[in-house]
Amino acid sequence: MENQTLPETQPQVENTPLITQELPPQPAPNNKWLLIALSIISVVGIILSGILGYKYYQEKQVVEPSPTPTPVVMEKKLPSPTTDATDGWLTYENSSLGFKIKYPPQVEITKELDDENNRATIFKGDNLSFGVMLREKWDGFELKNYYYMDFNPSKEISLLDQTANIYEMPNGYCDGPGCSDPNIAIVFEHNSDVFHIDFSGDVLLSDMENQILSTFEFINEESDVVETELKQPDGWISHDFNTQNLTVYTPPRWQSSMENFPEIPSTLIRFWEAEGPENATIQLNIKDNWDNIGIGSNYTYFEVSDSIQAYRNDPPKMEDKKLDRYQTNFNFERKGKVYSLLCVHNWMEANIKTCESLLQTLEFND
Repeated sequence: MENQTLPETQPQVENTPLITQELPPQPAPNNKWLLIALSIISVVGIILSGILGYKYYQEKQVVEPSPTPTPVVMEKKLPSPTTDATDGWLTYENSSLGFKIKYPPQVEITKELDDENNRATIFKGDNLSFGVMLREKWDGFELKNYYYMDFNPSKEISLLDQTANIYEMPNGYCDGPGCSDPNIAIVFEHNSDVFHIDFSGDVLLSDMENQILSTFEFINEESDVVETELKQPDGWISHDFNTQNLTVYTPPRWQSSMENFPEIPSTLIRFWEAEGPENATIQLNIKDNWDNIGIGSNYTYFEVSDSIQAYRNDPPKMEDKKLDRYQTNFNFERKGKVYSLLCVHNWMEANIKTCESLLQTLEFND
């Protein structure tokens, strides 16, 4: 068929999506690590910002002063003074014994002794009993070796800046059929004396007893021993006894003799002014011990040469008792030997003075 037109054909279309949209370009493989680094930097920045912010907050809290409080006017009170536990206590002072001490007012002084036998003061009252006693130190005394009532020291303390022994007797001192109350004694030395402070009835020192002890003081700090001038009177002559290492001085007309008694043993030295040794009015007996040498209860102290203290025993007065002859004995110990000087005086002052002067001239040569 001529002049027949064929229908218009559509052009061929390739298989393409119905919706066409331009996609963003995909990053190149080398940009991936850059993104990771940027993310890490962002996180670190956030953390640092938080730390710096918190630090700024703290500094602001410290630097900025707190608001000033409204002043409050208060009454000023002075501190109360410390109360002394011994306020109101009484003070006991004894110049003869050389001490003073405080004690509660309810306590009484029941006894004061100051003679040739005893030197002590006793306090009692309100369940409290104590005493202060003095003893004369003897040649060779050592506090560390001192026994009190047959007891060894339990311990040592410092009292008045010196050493003191404590003797604890929880069962008391037993002698004969019974025992005493418990005792605690504090013993120390001062000058020529040994001081004893004895608390009776307690196993341990109470607070009050410690307070009493803390108030103890010495008075008359100078030595109460009268130093005797150890010098022979003018014109006196010497008597040498070499076997005894001893020199004695007597008035110029006096004579002497020495006799040994090995069976006792002892040495007897006689001094006389007239006639013979059988009438010697001064005798010095030297022994190795105190056997048959009685000190008695009426002794006093007398200073011999070399600062030796002798026990002086005087007889009864003539008006009290009649004797054939009246004599005074002086007893002392030196280097393991006991010396007893017998002085017949019949209470004639001149004779007594001669005996005392002779005793003070003793010179020991060992």
